Amino acid sequence: MVQDLPRPAAAAGASTLDGVVNNGGEQSNAPTISDSVALITINNRTELVVSRSEGIMQDVGQIDPNMVIVGMTCYQLDRMVQRIIQLIAERMDQFSARMEQRFDRLEQRLDRLEQNVERMNRGSM
Repeated sequence: MVQDLPRPAAAAGASTLDGVVNNGGEQSNAPTISDSVALITINNRTELVVSRSEGIMQDVGQIDPNMVIVGMTCYQLDRMVQRIIQLIAERMDQFSARMEQRFDRLEQRLDRLEQNVERMNRGSM
């Protein structure tokens, strides 16, 4: 079972994300596509705040003007995460292709070295 995380102080009209899923698979206080999400960073600590109402940026923005705030809907957050995963996969594919090319070149060099050693052995006999 997933345990509750401590709740950080939230802005008026916003509630923090519990993220609790019981063993039956039912979610409690989990965000939906229409909820708004804000990632708030204060002193190198990031909190996720979920609002069930409109205007989370006004609510959250009243906490402290020195915070770094990114506000988006859960759908936008999901799309952003999917895009990041896609970019990572593309980079991994590119890296894998480069490593395969390097490995092929190393195999060719090894083959040439083996042929040179065989020629040298035949020449010394």
